[in-house]
Amino acid sequence: MGELAVPAIQVRDIHLAYSGVPVLKGLTLEIPRGGITALLGTNGAGKSTLFNVATGFARSYSGEVFIGDQVATGWSPQRVFRAGVARVFQDVRLYRSLTVRENLVVALRHAGRHASTKSSRDTIDAALERVVMSDYAEQRASDLSFGQQKRVALARAIVTQPSVLLLDEPSAGLDPAAVARFSDMIRAARDDGMTVWIIEHNRDVVSDLADRVAFLADHKIIAEGPTADIVGDEYLARLYLGDRIEETVTGGTTSGT
Repeated sequence: MGELAVPAIQVRDIHLAYSGVPVLKGLTLEIPRGGITALLGTNGAGKSTLFNVATGFARSYSGEVFIGDQVATGWSPQRVFRAGVARVFQDVRLYRSLTVRENLVVALRHAGRHASTKSSRDTIDAALERVVMSDYAEQRASDLSFGQQKRVALARAIVTQPSVLLLDEPSAGLDPAAVARFSDMIRAARDDGMTVWIIEHNRDVVSDLADRVAFLADHKIIAEGPTADIVGDEYLARLYLGDRIEETVTGGTTSGT
């Protein structure tokens, strides 16, 4: 089997519950290598929980996780990271007291690379240039706007040159112009050979970015396929948009999915 035929990430028959309440129930999904896959779903369906399973942040589950052809079930987040899977959280999770450059230095060290070498410094400079943050390299992360912090979080992920990049709601909290710029940065990561897997609530962003979409509801994947087929499905649109309408009426948010 060729390398491209082996999925970048696979989760098989994942069961996970919190306090006896099912969150994922028999969930199976393959993320093909290359391109951009989006994960859509109803509010509270377990999308971020699935990311937690794939990246080692959720440990109390049954089922199997694979990174490429490696069995990654039960791996720690650090081991997943060193296997080439980088994640950008919705709440960015930067080291706020460190400078922008220092945040990237820490990422390289966690990846097992010596950040003091010239090649590593060049890699950091290239990552900052990629996200248009070179001019802010010596500023503390706490002094940046939220949009700038999101770009630094992306740079912190791509500086380690991962094979797989996970982004949790990359458009959240950004104005339309910033969303367009961030989308360009995600495409650039894909063009650099990274497999990109995103959770995204903005259907326009999904339609613009993703090659494939998986739809999560009722604790499992209920549909997957080319983006146009899934986004254009009338039943899924009613299910998804109905959930979003209810959130608007009740004043809920999607930040905890």
